Amino acid sequence: MNKLLPTLFFLLLFFQLKAQQLPYNPAKEGLHDKPNISKTGIPGNSREAQESTFGTPPSVKSVSTPGGSGGASGRYIITDASNNVYIIGKYSNEVKLDVTTLTGSAYKSYFLARYNTDGSLTSSINLIDGPDADISVESAEPFLTGFVTSGTLEDGTYDFGNQSVTITGIKAFIAYFNFDGSVNWVKTFDNDLSRSNHSVAPIAVRNDSIFASFNHAEVSLLNSSGNNIKTYYFTTMEVLDLKVHGDALIIGGQFFNEMSIDDITLLSEATFETAFVGSIAIADGSANWAYEAGENPTWQSAVNKIAIAQDNSIIVSGGFKGGASWGDYSYGGTGSFITHITAQGGIDTTFTQSADYYYFSRGFNCLITTTDSVLFAMDNSLMINQTDNGFNEHVDRPLFSEEHTGGIEAGVYKNGKIYLTGTLDNNMFLMTLTEDPLTIASTFQSGGSSGTFQVRSLEPGNSQSTLILGTLYGKADLYGETLTANEALVLAKKDYNNQIEWVNTIHNTNGSKGISNDLAIDKSSNSTVITGEATGEVTINGVTYPELQDNFVGKFTETGTVEWVINIPMTETHTVSVDGEGSIYVSGSFSESVELGGTTYTPTLGVSGFIAKYNDKGQFQWLKQLDADGVYLVSANASAQTISFSAEMIGTSVSFSGTDYPIGQAHGKNLLGSLSPEGIVNWAFTYGADAEPDDEYDYIADYCWATTIDVDHNGNTFVSGITGRSNIFGDTSLYSPFRYNHFSLKVDTNGDVNWARIIKTGERLALNYNEAGLDKNGNYYLYGAAADSVEFNDNVKFKAATSGSYGAYVAQIDAAGDLAWVYYFDAGSMNTSGVAIHGENAFEIAGKASPYIELDQTYNTYYGSSFIIGFCELEQAPVATGNVEVLNTDTTTYQIDLSTSSQVNWILEPTSAGKVLDSGNETRIAWSDSFSGEAKLSVNIDNFCGTSSARPVLTINVSGLTSGLNNKVIESLQAFPNPVDEQLTLKIKNDELKKLDIAIYDLLGKKHLLLEEGNNNANINKTYNLSNLAKGTYILLIKDGQVSESRLIFKQ
Repeated sequence: MNKLLPTLFFLLLFFQLKAQQLPYNPAKEGLHDKPNISKTGIPGNSREAQESTFGTPPSVKSVSTPGGSGGASGRYIITDASNNVYIIGKYSNEVKLDVTTLTGSAYKSYFLARYNTDGSLTSSINLIDGPDADISVESAEPFLTGFVTSGTLEDGTYDFGNQSVTITGIKAFIAYFNFDGSVNWVKTFDNDLSRSNHSVAPIAVRNDSIFASFNHAEVSLLNSSGNNIKTYYFTTMEVLDLKVHGDALIIGGQFFNEMSIDDITLLSEATFETAFVGSIAIADGSANWAYEAGENPTWQSAVNKIAIAQDNSIIVSGGFKGGASWGDYSYGGTGSFITHITAQGGIDTTFTQSADYYYFSRGFNCLITTTDSVLFAMDNSLMINQTDNGFNEHVDRPLFSEEHTGGIEAGVYKNGKIYLTGTLDNNMFLMTLTEDPLTIASTFQSGGSSGTFQVRSLEPGNSQSTLILGTLYGKADLYGETLTANEALVLAKKDYNNQIEWVNTIHNTNGSKGISNDLAIDKSSNSTVITGEATGEVTINGVTYPELQDNFVGKFTETGTVEWVINIPMTETHTVSVDGEGSIYVSGSFSESVELGGTTYTPTLGVSGFIAKYNDKGQFQWLKQLDADGVYLVSANASAQTISFSAEMIGTSVSFSGTDYPIGQAHGKNLLGSLSPEGIVNWAFTYGADAEPDDEYDYIADYCWATTIDVDHNGNTFVSGITGRSNIFGDTSLYSPFRYNHFSLKVDTNGDVNWARIIKTGERLALNYNEAGLDKNGNYYLYGAAADSVEFNDNVKFKAATSGSYGAYVAQIDAAGDLAWVYYFDAGSMNTSGVAIHGENAFEIAGKASPYIELDQTYNTYYGSSFIIGFCELEQAPVATGNVEVLNTDTTTYQIDLSTSSQVNWILEPTSAGKVLDSGNETRIAWSDSFSGEAKLSVNIDNFCGTSSARPVLTINVSGLTSGLNNKVIESLQAFPNPVDEQLTLKIKNDELKKLDIAIYDLLGKKHLLLEEGNNNANINKTYNLSNLAKGTYILLIKDGQVSESRLIFKQ
């Protein structure tokens, strides 16, 4: 199976949000009991189908969750009057703070850690926790004798220090804590969660008052007991941050088209959100001033942080895409801005820091104002802006070296020291810096198995093993193997009992860019081939490969040893496939000229797709350039002489390496085609959406692209992917009333669509790409996620247990395109990532789900773990086939036919009947010449699904030599004279040149003379001397491997 995680995922997510404006429900992060659980499932479905007519799916064999807790991070930082520093952080499952280990029962728990002025930990405690609870703390501010926090809670019972709170539905909260972690009060509020891109509940404090925004265009004023005493109302905007400024309240955020603060109206022609900042009088809510960040229709921007400087001026930070402007200052591109507004409300100047974000920059993580500087943090850098230098000069100070990963989340300035917190290598940190000069004075870091492991791909190996390709961040557990890396690819092999056979850790690779990570198996040598993207000097198990500077392909032996790695100087690699002869095919795209095999390839349309072939030694063979956006999928099967591919393009012809091939009428933007092993186009056609989008936000709903492609041993191509409402696949049109669906189709060797099917997954995107795989009998297995419900063939329907939650399905479609069975299970959130087909109804699926998956029972999951679920239908051992009438001097072959790769144990009873010579699906029995009678042959099969309990028996009648006398297998045999005195003549016509063994035995089976051994002459005409034989009756035995013929010979 080959699959794709295209960058269009981000567009899909973006337009999903814009088109629907659904209530925001942040993705739940996961927790499980302990890493790497493995439990045996109970047959059956967790969710019954409505109106269903389909067969019984295989049973759940095992559930395992390799990975880590997901990490810990410092989210907010505050100080008290004694200059103690407090960090409010979050973690999954457990976090180690110095010698104290905190454990949480939520999949996202919050802790409070106190440090003295030199950065030493003095105490730590769970702050907010709850079993299987969904907690999001979004603000924290010092307040009176403690601090207040705000955020959101969803369905559950929560422990706030020493107080429990039960929530039904989704609520916002404010809690007033003491510095020892005890709580004074907790208040909950209804919350408008229909924020399109943000989920925040900002707060600000003034003496004994609290200002909070839980709804789009409202700010509530609360007293010291948390009671609402006043509400400030605005129109059509989202408040994302607020700060008290003397007798005024500064608010910032974003709006669409038009908004008003009291009598000030702001207008924007931008298609998306526009940033704003304004000031209102606390006393009566009247507007002091307000600004918006530009009116260009292509712009998008938002204010996300506000700070009050030491001189009482106002610092505003945010992000933009396309451009933004504040006052007379305009800038384009994509980046983060910081804007200075005077204490009187005048725009002073604007500083722009560029940022490389696909969507649009969210702005800086935090703003810190010191005596004469503004410090703003992005990722691992602290940027210092000197206010007395025109506010336009800054110093970029990276705080972590390149071998570390992390980011600054919050900071505070107190008495000449700067305290920072965030995430460093998946752990929470506290960093203390002196102000002049800016120097790191101390660093504290949490510990424990705070890492993440995400499966990217699964493939079946030999002997029922499974190859796993995944990405690792921090410290995680993989079936008992402890893995540690800041960021790395992991290639591992496990057996069917989930025991690791070997692990390779590949450092300095871009694991976050899953599109570059693919896995394939070379069945000709049981080796493994992967693709990846280098971000530095790649090291594999401590060995450095400096030649890898771009994308790369690596081949590993069956035991995990690196066979070779090669550099592929392409912009992107998407998939890799290996044919039955060991040739390797890599697909992807390139946007700059590259040289391979002495030939320079130049993209003709700004970007070109490619398929490149390498031999089993990694030597370049050929490259076929496709004038399209990219070749996203490739699959090869040499026994069928077919290399199938999928790409994105539009038109009525396809140009491969300068040669145009007609593809008929164009449908959609997807190209499906087939090449010969020499790179010649066999066939190609387009498929996809046949309708125009309903509106400017809806084009994704009428779009279509492939995510998996497979080729069977007959050369048929199987494709699955994501589709919108109306699409054409060959002569078949598929329609769904829903926006998001999955499709599958089968194309024969002539490029004709045999069948096409649609799976309707509703109006809400499940944020996944479906997976697929084939067994050797041509059954097609589909695996995908769905939001709320999923529907097959109009009459097989499943619905999630809870409205708004997610589920996943696994379905088998037989070779004729008919639905055989469906297995459906619930999950909190869901992301699929791999299928390994071991045989018919024997397979594994992988993915990430949080906070649980509901199979035969509920399995809680870490945020930092993946899951791998095994499904099985235990195949009964079949009756062996072979001769049931044999001579005890024969060697006979027996076979069994299995749909699942298995370890076969042949059992011969009684053991004295002979010897089993071979293992596997075929064996030979060397019968004992001293045995005659009835023998029984049976097999036990041991595979991914277990050990067969039944042993069907083949009964074999084993005869002695005399029982087969004069059985004329060799019709031309002549033996004379008989009776014989001294000389015996044999004439045998051996047209098939068989190797013949000829010997003389007595009636007890004892060999007396060997006349010929392995004689394969066409004609045998020889005389043999029998003068040394005593008088009596003997047997002349002629054997051709397994076939015997005997004659009685009388010696006189």
